[in-house]
Amino acid sequence: RVMKDHCEEDLKLEDIAALCNLSVSSLKKVFHRFSDMGVMKYFTHIKIRRAIALLEEGRSIAEISERLSFSSQNYFTVVFKRETGASPGIYRKRLKERSGVLPSIG
Repeated sequence: RVMKDHCEEDLKLEDIAALCNLSVSSLKKVFHRFSDMGVMKYFTHIKIRRAIALLEEGRSIAEISERLSFSSQNYFTVVFKRETGASPGIYRKRLKERSGVLPSIG
């Protein structure tokens, strides 16, 4: 819940642990018990799910990158592609194709 509430922030493992009132080692131990991925991997997953929602709202890639506290738009694109298999631009194009919105022919 803490990670979802703070997904637009640039949090480190220590920050997440502090927000949960846990030490880093305790957070890792508890998280490992209930998840098949590490804390920061899960936090990245949450950020990308939020990015997808923002893409669906029509937000620009630059705005999403900044809003989700990525260090650069390029880094956001790399992480997005690693998590989804497509760049944000390609993902947005596929969303439009699935929704039946045809690209305009200029």
